[in-house]
Amino acid sequence: MLNLSKRAIVGILKSNPHEHTLFMLQLRELEALTRALGYEIVERFHQTNCRTKANYLIGSGKVDELAEVVREKEVDLVVLHNKLTSKQKLNLSLAFDCEVIDRYELTLRIFEEMANDPISKLQIELARTRKLYPFYQLQAAAKYSGLDRQPRWAGTGEFAFHSKLKGIQKRIRKLRRQIAALASEKTRQIQERRKLGSQLVCIAGYYNAGKTSLFNLLTGEKKLVGDRPFKTLSSKYQRLRSNDGESPLLIDTIGFVVGLDPALIESFELNLMDMNEADLLLFMIGVDDEPDYLFHKLKFGIHLLQDIGVDSSRTLIVLNKVDLLDDLSLGKIVSKLKSLLDQYDWACISAKNHDGVDELVRKCLAKLKTLPPKKRVPTTTTEIVNAVPIEASTLSAELADCPASPGINPAGKLTIDSAHNCAEEEDKSEEEELDKPPFQ
Repeated sequence: MLNLSKRAIVGILKSNPHEHTLFMLQLRELEALTRALGYEIVERFHQTNCRTKANYLIGSGKVDELAEVVREKEVDLVVLHNKLTSKQKLNLSLAFDCEVIDRYELTLRIFEEMANDPISKLQIELARTRKLYPFYQLQAAAKYSGLDRQPRWAGTGEFAFHSKLKGIQKRIRKLRRQIAALASEKTRQIQERRKLGSQLVCIAGYYNAGKTSLFNLLTGEKKLVGDRPFKTLSSKYQRLRSNDGESPLLIDTIGFVVGLDPALIESFELNLMDMNEADLLLFMIGVDDEPDYLFHKLKFGIHLLQDIGVDSSRTLIVLNKVDLLDDLSLGKIVSKLKSLLDQYDWACISAKNHDGVDELVRKCLAKLKTLPPKKRVPTTTTEIVNAVPIEASTLSAELADCPASPGINPAGKLTIDSAHNCAEEEDKSEEEELDKPPFQ
Protein backbone atom coordinates (compact mmCIF):
# COMPACT_ATOMS: atom_id res chain seq x y z
CA MET A 1 0.00 0.00 0.00
CA LEU A 2 1.47 3.32 -1.07
CA ASN A 3 1.73 6.06 1.51
CA LEU A 4 0.28 9.14 -0.20
CA SER A 5 1.94 11.59 2.19
CA LYS A 6 3.62 13.56 -0.61
CA ARG A 7 1.61 16.11 -2.54
CA ALA A 8 1.71 16.86 -6.24
CA ILE A 9 0.11 19.06 -8.88
CA VAL A 10 -0.31 17.64 -12.39
CA GLY A 11 -1.05 19.61 -15.52
CA ILE A 12 -0.84 19.88 -19.27
CA LEU A 13 -0.53 22.51 -21.97
CA LYS A 14 -3.21 21.68 -24.52
CA SER A 15 -1.97 22.78 -27.93
CA ASN A 16 -4.99 21.55 -29.92
CA PRO A 17 -8.22 23.05 -28.56
CA HIS A 18 -10.33 20.60 -30.60
CA GLU A 19 -8.73 17.35 -29.33
CA HIS A 20 -10.51 16.83 -26.02
CA THR A 21 -10.48 13.02 -25.81
CA LEU A 22 -6.72 12.65 -26.24
CA PHE A 23 -6.17 15.50 -23.80
CA MET A 24 -8.26 13.76 -21.12
CA LEU A 25 -6.47 10.46 -21.75
CA GLN A 26 -3.06 12.10 -21.36
CA LEU A 27 -4.04 13.90 -18.17
CA ARG A 28 -5.54 10.75 -16.69
CA GLU A 29 -2.43 8.70 -17.43
CA LEU A 30 -0.26 11.44 -15.95
CA GLU A 31 -2.27 11.24 -12.73
CA ALA A 32 -1.99 7.45 -12.63
CA LEU A 33 1.78 7.53 -13.08
CA THR A 34 2.17 10.22 -10.41
CA ARG A 35 0.11 8.20 -7.92
CA ALA A 36 2.25 5.17 -8.72
CA LEU A 37 5.18 7.08 -7.20
CA GLY A 38 3.22 7.63 -3.98
CA TYR A 39 1.96 11.18 -4.50
CA GLU A 40 -1.46 12.53 -3.63
CA ILE A 41 -2.88 14.70 -6.42
CA VAL A 42 -4.06 17.93 -4.78
CA GLU A 43 -4.59 20.02 -7.92
CA ARG A 44 -5.01 19.53 -11.67
CA PHE A 45 -4.63 22.23 -14.25
CA HIS A 46 -4.56 22.75 -17.98
CA GLN A 47 -4.02 25.68 -20.29
CA THR A 48 -4.96 25.86 -23.95
CA ASN A 49 -2.45 27.62 -26.15
CA CYS A 50 -1.33 26.74 -29.65
CA ARG A 51 2.16 28.10 -28.94
CA THR A 52 4.37 27.21 -25.98
CA LYS A 53 6.06 29.92 -23.95
CA ALA A 54 9.84 29.83 -24.20
CA ASN A 55 10.50 30.73 -20.56
CA TYR A 56 7.84 28.74 -18.67
CA LEU A 57 6.03 26.59 -21.28
CA ILE A 58 2.77 27.99 -19.84
CA GLY A 59 1.73 31.63 -19.48
CA SER A 60 3.17 33.81 -16.71
CA GLY A 61 -0.30 34.41 -15.28
CA LYS A 62 -0.85 30.67 -14.84
CA VAL A 63 2.62 30.40 -13.28
CA ASP A 64 1.71 33.01 -10.64
CA GLU A 65 -1.59 31.27 -9.98
CA LEU A 66 0.06 27.88 -9.51
CA ALA A 67 2.83 29.34 -7.33
CA GLU A 68 0.14 30.46 -4.89
CA VAL A 69 -1.43 26.99 -4.89
CA VAL A 70 1.97 25.39 -4.29
CA ARG A 71 2.49 27.57 -1.20
CA GLU A 72 -1.03 27.13 0.19
CA LYS A 73 -1.17 23.35 -0.22
CA GLU A 74 2.49 22.69 0.57
CA VAL A 75 3.08 20.91 -2.72
CA ASP A 76 6.23 18.78 -3.07
CA LEU A 77 6.17 18.18 -6.82
CA VAL A 78 4.72 19.72 -9.98
CA VAL A 79 4.40 17.37 -12.96
CA LEU A 80 3.71 18.54 -16.50
CA HIS A 81 2.71 16.24 -19.32
CA ASN A 82 4.57 18.32 -21.89
CA LYS A 83 8.30 17.98 -22.43
CA LEU A 84 10.22 20.74 -20.64
CA THR A 85 13.40 22.33 -21.87
CA SER A 86 16.14 22.90 -19.32
CA LYS A 87 15.37 26.62 -19.23
CA GLN A 88 11.66 26.02 -18.62
CA LYS A 89 12.39 23.46 -15.90
CA LEU A 90 14.76 25.82 -14.08
CA ASN A 91 12.47 28.84 -14.36
CA LEU A 92 9.45 26.89 -13.10
CA SER A 93 11.46 25.44 -10.21
CA LEU A 94 12.48 28.95 -9.18
CA ALA A 95 8.93 30.27 -9.53
CA PHE A 96 7.30 27.43 -7.54
CA ASP A 97 10.16 26.86 -5.08
CA CYS A 98 9.62 23.11 -5.42
CA GLU A 99 10.66 20.33 -7.75
CA VAL A 100 9.28 20.40 -11.30
CA ILE A 101 9.47 17.46 -13.72
CA ASP A 102 7.92 16.46 -17.02
CA ARG A 103 6.37 13.15 -18.08
CA TYR A 104 9.74 11.87 -19.34
CA GLU A 105 11.33 12.24 -15.88
CA LEU A 106 8.21 10.88 -14.18
CA THR A 107 8.34 7.71 -16.27
CA LEU A 108 12.05 7.31 -15.58
CA ARG A 109 11.45 7.54 -11.81
CA ILE A 110 8.95 4.69 -12.00
CA PHE A 111 11.44 2.73 -14.07
CA GLU A 112 14.10 3.30 -11.41
CA GLU A 113 11.81 2.05 -8.64
CA MET A 114 10.85 -1.06 -10.60
CA ALA A 115 14.33 -1.92 -11.95
CA ASN A 116 15.89 -4.94 -10.29
CA ASP A 117 18.44 -6.14 -12.85
CA PRO A 118 21.70 -4.65 -14.17
CA ILE A 119 20.55 -4.27 -17.78
CA SER A 120 17.48 -2.20 -16.84
CA LYS A 121 19.50 -0.07 -14.45
CA LEU A 122 22.11 0.72 -17.10
CA GLN A 123 19.51 1.76 -19.68
CA ILE A 124 17.59 3.84 -17.14
CA GLU A 125 20.71 5.60 -15.87
CA LEU A 126 21.73 6.48 -19.42
CA ALA A 127 18.27 7.88 -20.20
CA ARG A 128 18.20 9.88 -16.96
CA THR A 129 21.72 11.25 -17.34
CA ARG A 130 21.21 12.26 -20.96
CA LYS A 131 17.94 13.94 -20.12
CA LEU A 132 19.20 15.90 -17.11
CA TYR A 133 22.68 16.83 -18.34
CA PRO A 134 21.56 20.08 -20.07
CA PHE A 135 19.62 21.04 -16.92
CA TYR A 136 22.65 20.46 -14.68
CA GLN A 137 24.67 22.50 -17.15
CA LEU A 138 22.23 25.39 -17.08
CA GLN A 139 21.77 25.17 -13.31
CA ALA A 140 25.51 25.33 -12.73
CA ALA A 141 25.90 28.28 -15.08
CA ALA A 142 23.13 30.16 -13.27
CA LYS A 143 24.64 29.35 -9.87
CA TYR A 144 28.04 30.82 -10.75
CA SER A 145 26.76 33.85 -12.64
CA GLY A 146 26.72 37.33 -11.17
CA LEU A 147 28.96 36.35 -8.26
CA ASP A 148 32.01 38.32 -9.42
CA ARG A 149 34.09 35.17 -9.40
CA GLN A 150 36.91 34.56 -11.81
CA PRO A 151 38.46 31.15 -12.50
CA ARG A 152 41.73 30.79 -10.65
CA TRP A 153 43.96 28.10 -9.23
CA ALA A 154 42.06 26.16 -6.53
CA GLY A 155 39.28 28.74 -6.85
CA THR A 156 35.51 28.23 -6.75
CA GLY A 157 34.67 29.78 -10.10
CA GLU A 158 33.76 28.18 -13.43
CA PHE A 159 36.41 25.49 -13.15
CA ALA A 160 34.39 23.81 -10.37
CA PHE A 161 31.32 23.08 -12.43
CA HIS A 162 33.34 22.41 -15.57
CA SER A 163 34.87 19.46 -13.75
CA LYS A 164 31.49 18.12 -12.67
CA LEU A 165 29.97 18.49 -16.12
CA LYS A 166 32.93 16.69 -17.65
CA GLY A 167 32.30 13.92 -15.13
CA ILE A 168 28.74 13.54 -16.41
CA GLN A 169 29.97 13.41 -19.99
CA LYS A 170 32.39 10.64 -19.04
CA ARG A 171 29.61 8.71 -17.35
CA ILE A 172 27.40 8.95 -20.43
CA ARG A 173 30.20 7.60 -22.62
CA LYS A 174 30.86 4.76 -20.21
CA LEU A 175 27.18 3.79 -20.10
CA ARG A 176 27.02 3.85 -23.89
CA ARG A 177 30.00 1.50 -24.13
CA GLN A 178 28.48 -0.91 -21.60
CA ILE A 179 25.12 -0.98 -23.36
CA ALA A 180 26.84 -1.37 -26.75
CA ALA A 181 28.65 -4.44 -25.38
CA LEU A 182 25.36 -5.92 -24.15
CA ALA A 183 23.71 -5.19 -27.50
CA SER A 184 26.57 -6.90 -29.31
CA GLU A 185 26.11 -9.99 -27.14
CA LYS A 186 22.32 -9.94 -27.73
CA THR A 187 22.95 -9.73 -31.49
CA ARG A 188 25.19 -12.79 -31.25
CA GLN A 189 22.51 -14.69 -29.33
CA ILE A 190 19.83 -13.83 -31.89
CA GLN A 191 22.09 -14.99 -34.71
CA GLU A 192 22.73 -18.27 -32.89
CA ARG A 193 19.01 -18.84 -32.43
CA ARG A 194 18.45 -18.14 -36.11
CA LYS A 195 21.03 -20.80 -37.01
CA LEU A 196 19.23 -23.31 -34.78
CA GLY A 197 15.91 -22.52 -36.44
CA SER A 198 14.31 -20.90 -33.39
CA GLN A 199 11.50 -18.45 -34.01
CA LEU A 200 10.90 -15.47 -31.72
CA VAL A 201 7.50 -14.23 -30.57
CA CYS A 202 7.57 -10.93 -28.67
CA ILE A 203 4.73 -9.72 -26.42
CA ALA A 204 4.53 -5.92 -26.40
CA GLY A 205 1.84 -3.38 -25.54
CA TYR A 206 0.64 -1.04 -22.83
CA TYR A 207 1.47 -1.35 -19.15
CA ASN A 208 -1.22 -3.24 -17.21
CA ALA A 209 -2.49 -4.80 -20.44
CA GLY A 210 -1.78 -8.31 -19.14
CA LYS A 211 1.43 -9.05 -21.06
CA THR A 212 3.16 -10.88 -18.20
CA SER A 213 -0.04 -12.76 -17.32
CA LEU A 214 -0.20 -14.10 -20.87
CA PHE A 215 3.53 -14.89 -20.80
CA ASN A 216 3.10 -16.89 -17.59
CA LEU A 217 0.09 -18.72 -18.99
CA LEU A 218 1.82 -19.72 -22.23
CA THR A 219 5.15 -20.72 -20.69
CA GLY A 220 4.28 -22.01 -17.22
CA GLU A 221 6.44 -19.33 -15.61
CA LYS A 222 5.47 -17.41 -12.47
CA LYS A 223 6.78 -13.93 -13.20
CA LEU A 224 5.59 -11.14 -10.92
CA VAL A 225 2.40 -9.37 -11.99
CA GLY A 226 0.59 -6.46 -10.38
CA ASP A 227 -1.31 -3.21 -10.85
CA ARG A 228 1.75 -0.94 -10.67
CA PRO A 229 2.95 0.15 -14.11
CA PHE A 230 6.14 -1.16 -15.72
CA LYS A 231 6.56 -4.35 -13.71
CA THR A 232 8.61 -5.68 -16.64
CA LEU A 233 11.61 -3.61 -17.76
CA SER A 234 14.14 -6.16 -19.01
CA SER A 235 12.90 -8.73 -21.50
CA LYS A 236 12.14 -12.23 -20.22
CA TYR A 237 12.53 -15.32 -22.42
CA GLN A 238 10.93 -18.76 -22.25
CA ARG A 239 9.74 -21.47 -24.60
CA LEU A 240 6.08 -21.52 -25.57
CA ARG A 241 4.30 -24.65 -24.39
CA SER A 242 2.32 -26.09 -27.30
CA ASN A 243 0.46 -29.35 -27.83
CA ASP A 244 1.50 -29.24 -31.50
CA GLY A 245 5.12 -29.87 -30.56
CA GLU A 246 6.21 -26.46 -31.84
CA SER A 247 7.94 -24.22 -29.31
CA PRO A 248 8.98 -20.77 -30.47
CA LEU A 249 10.78 -18.60 -27.94
CA LEU A 250 8.40 -16.20 -26.20
CA ILE A 251 9.66 -12.77 -25.06
CA ASP A 252 7.94 -10.53 -22.50
CA THR A 253 9.19 -6.96 -22.81
CA ILE A 254 8.67 -3.42 -21.54
CA GLY A 255 5.24 -1.76 -21.62
CA PHE A 256 4.16 1.38 -23.44
CA VAL A 257 2.50 4.56 -22.27
CA VAL A 258 0.62 6.98 -24.53
CA GLY A 259 2.96 9.65 -25.90
CA LEU A 260 6.15 7.83 -24.90
CA ASP A 261 9.05 10.19 -25.58
CA PRO A 262 11.19 9.13 -28.60
CA ALA A 263 14.38 9.87 -26.64
CA LEU A 264 13.22 7.46 -23.92
CA ILE A 265 12.53 4.81 -26.53
CA GLU A 266 16.02 5.34 -27.93
CA SER A 267 17.57 4.69 -24.52
CA PHE A 268 15.99 1.22 -24.30
CA GLU A 269 17.96 -0.13 -27.25
CA LEU A 270 18.00 -3.71 -25.99
CA ASN A 271 14.20 -3.84 -25.75
CA LEU A 272 13.94 -2.38 -29.24
CA MET A 273 16.04 -5.25 -30.53
CA ASP A 274 13.57 -7.79 -29.13
CA MET A 275 10.61 -6.06 -30.78
CA ASN A 276 12.30 -5.36 -34.09
CA GLU A 277 13.89 -8.79 -34.49
CA ALA A 278 10.88 -10.91 -33.47
CA ASP A 279 9.40 -13.17 -36.13
CA LEU A 280 5.98 -12.27 -34.73
CA LEU A 281 4.94 -9.49 -32.37
CA LEU A 282 1.80 -9.69 -30.21
CA PHE A 283 0.65 -6.15 -29.46
CA MET A 284 -1.58 -6.30 -26.36
CA ILE A 285 -4.09 -3.74 -25.21
CA GLY A 286 -6.57 -4.09 -22.35
CA VAL A 287 -10.18 -3.37 -23.28
CA ASP A 288 -11.08 -2.18 -19.77
CA ASP A 289 -11.37 1.44 -20.92
CA GLU A 290 -13.60 3.83 -22.83
CA PRO A 291 -13.80 3.10 -26.59
CA ASP A 292 -12.52 6.58 -27.51
CA TYR A 293 -9.51 6.18 -25.20
CA LEU A 294 -8.79 2.71 -26.60
CA PHE A 295 -8.82 4.10 -30.14
CA HIS A 296 -6.10 6.63 -29.27
CA LYS A 297 -4.07 4.01 -27.40
CA LEU A 298 -4.18 1.56 -30.29
CA LYS A 299 -3.42 4.27 -32.84
CA PHE A 300 -0.38 5.47 -30.89
CA GLY A 301 0.88 1.91 -30.35
CA ILE A 302 0.60 1.09 -34.06
CA HIS A 303 2.52 4.24 -35.00
CA LEU A 304 5.20 3.46 -32.43
CA LEU A 305 5.70 -0.05 -33.79
CA GLN A 306 5.92 1.31 -37.33
CA ASP A 307 8.50 3.87 -36.19
CA ILE A 308 10.80 1.25 -34.69
CA GLY A 309 10.60 -0.84 -37.86
CA VAL A 310 8.13 -3.61 -36.95
CA ASP A 311 6.47 -4.93 -40.10
CA SER A 312 2.66 -4.85 -39.94
CA SER A 313 2.57 -8.34 -41.50
CA ARG A 314 4.45 -9.61 -38.43
CA THR A 315 2.08 -7.95 -35.93
CA LEU A 316 -0.95 -9.55 -34.30
CA ILE A 317 -3.15 -7.33 -32.13
CA VAL A 318 -4.47 -8.95 -28.95
CA LEU A 319 -7.45 -7.42 -27.14
CA ASN A 320 -7.19 -8.68 -23.55
CA LYS A 321 -9.53 -8.61 -20.52
CA VAL A 322 -12.68 -9.45 -22.48
CA ASP A 323 -13.94 -11.18 -19.32
CA LEU A 324 -14.73 -7.71 -17.95
CA LEU A 325 -17.21 -6.94 -20.76
CA ASP A 326 -20.50 -8.29 -22.01
CA ASP A 327 -20.97 -9.06 -25.69
CA LEU A 328 -22.66 -5.71 -26.40
CA SER A 329 -19.84 -3.66 -24.82
CA LEU A 330 -17.17 -5.69 -26.60
CA GLY A 331 -19.00 -5.22 -29.88
CA LYS A 332 -18.99 -1.44 -29.42
CA ILE A 333 -15.26 -1.45 -28.78
CA VAL A 334 -14.48 -3.63 -31.78
CA SER A 335 -16.67 -1.37 -33.93
CA LYS A 336 -14.79 1.70 -32.68
CA LEU A 337 -11.40 0.11 -33.41
CA LYS A 338 -12.45 -1.45 -36.72
CA SER A 339 -10.58 1.00 -38.96
CA LEU A 340 -7.32 0.10 -37.17
CA LEU A 341 -8.00 -3.61 -36.63
CA ASP A 342 -8.80 -4.18 -40.31
CA GLN A 343 -5.14 -3.55 -41.14
CA TYR A 344 -3.94 -6.44 -38.92
CA ASP A 345 -4.69 -9.93 -37.74
CA TRP A 346 -6.27 -9.69 -34.30
CA ALA A 347 -7.79 -11.77 -31.52
CA CYS A 348 -9.81 -11.32 -28.32
CA ILE A 349 -8.72 -13.15 -25.17
CA SER A 350 -8.88 -13.20 -21.40
CA ALA A 351 -5.49 -14.11 -19.96
CA LYS A 352 -7.16 -14.33 -16.54
CA ASN A 353 -9.88 -16.82 -17.52
CA HIS A 354 -7.93 -18.41 -20.41
CA ASP A 355 -10.74 -17.52 -22.83
CA GLY A 356 -9.55 -17.48 -26.44
CA VAL A 357 -5.94 -18.28 -25.51
CA ASP A 358 -5.85 -21.66 -27.30
CA GLU A 359 -7.19 -20.03 -30.44
CA LEU A 360 -4.55 -17.31 -30.12
CA VAL A 361 -1.78 -19.90 -29.92
CA ARG A 362 -3.11 -21.70 -33.01
CA LYS A 363 -3.28 -18.40 -34.89
CA CYS A 364 0.30 -17.53 -33.87
CA LEU A 365 1.72 -20.88 -34.96
CA ALA A 366 -0.16 -20.74 -38.26
CA LYS A 367 1.06 -17.21 -38.93
CA LEU A 368 4.67 -18.17 -38.16
CA LYS A 369 4.49 -20.88 -40.84
CA THR A 370 3.41 -18.40 -43.50
CA LEU A 371 5.89 -15.63 -42.69
CA PRO A 372 9.19 -15.49 -44.60
CA PRO A 373 12.40 -15.84 -42.56
CA LYS A 374 13.64 -12.65 -40.92
CA LYS A 375 16.44 -10.88 -42.71
CA ARG A 376 19.84 -10.30 -41.17
CA VAL A 377 20.15 -9.03 -37.62
CA PRO A 378 21.64 -5.51 -37.28
CA THR A 379 25.26 -5.79 -36.22
CA THR A 380 25.45 -2.52 -34.31
CA THR A 381 23.19 -0.67 -31.94
CA THR A 382 23.53 2.38 -34.20
CA GLU A 383 21.61 0.58 -36.93
CA ILE A 384 18.84 -0.24 -34.46
CA VAL A 385 18.59 3.25 -33.01
CA ASN A 386 18.67 4.82 -36.45
CA ALA A 387 15.52 2.86 -37.30
CA VAL A 388 13.67 5.10 -34.84
CA PRO A 389 12.88 8.64 -36.04
CA ILE A 390 14.25 10.35 -32.96
CA GLU A 391 13.87 14.08 -32.43
CA ALA A 392 17.07 16.10 -32.03
CA SER A 393 19.07 14.66 -29.16
CA THR A 394 18.23 16.18 -25.82
CA LEU A 395 21.91 16.33 -25.03
CA SER A 396 22.78 18.39 -28.09
CA ALA A 397 19.56 20.25 -28.81
CA GLU A 398 19.33 21.84 -25.38
CA LEU A 399 22.94 22.97 -25.22
CA ALA A 400 21.67 26.21 -26.71
CA ASP A 401 20.04 26.82 -23.32
CA CYS A 402 23.45 27.04 -21.65
CA PRO A 403 24.82 30.60 -21.75
CA ALA A 404 28.34 31.90 -21.79
CA SER A 405 27.41 34.68 -19.38
CA PRO A 406 23.94 33.98 -18.05
CA GLY A 407 22.05 36.38 -15.86
CA ILE A 408 19.10 36.25 -13.53
CA ASN A 409 16.67 39.09 -14.03
CA PRO A 410 14.81 40.71 -11.12
CA ALA A 411 11.83 38.38 -11.68
CA GLY A 412 14.05 35.38 -11.05
CA LYS A 413 13.89 34.23 -14.66
CA LEU A 414 16.98 32.94 -16.37
CA THR A 415 17.90 34.89 -19.49
CA ILE A 416 20.00 33.47 -22.28
CA ASP A 417 22.60 35.63 -23.96
CA SER A 418 24.25 33.16 -26.32
CA ALA A 419 24.47 29.47 -27.10
CA HIS A 420 27.51 27.89 -25.53
CA ASN A 421 28.54 24.45 -24.37
CA CYS A 422 29.76 25.07 -20.84
CA ALA A 423 31.70 21.82 -20.62
CA GLU A 424 34.86 21.39 -22.66
CA GLU A 425 35.24 18.30 -24.81
CA GLU A 426 37.04 15.55 -22.95
CA ASP A 427 40.50 14.56 -24.14
CA LYS A 428 39.96 11.35 -26.11
CA SER A 429 43.11 9.77 -24.68
CA GLU A 430 42.04 10.24 -21.07
CA GLU A 431 41.16 6.89 -19.50
CA GLU A 432 39.78 8.01 -16.16
CA GLU A 433 36.14 7.03 -15.53
CA LEU A 434 33.75 7.91 -12.73
CA ASP A 435 31.75 5.15 -11.07
CA LYS A 436 28.92 7.44 -10.02
CA PRO A 437 27.59 10.52 -11.81
CA PRO A 438 27.67 13.81 -9.87
CA PHE A 439 24.61 15.95 -9.11
CA GLN A 440 22.55 13.02 -7.81
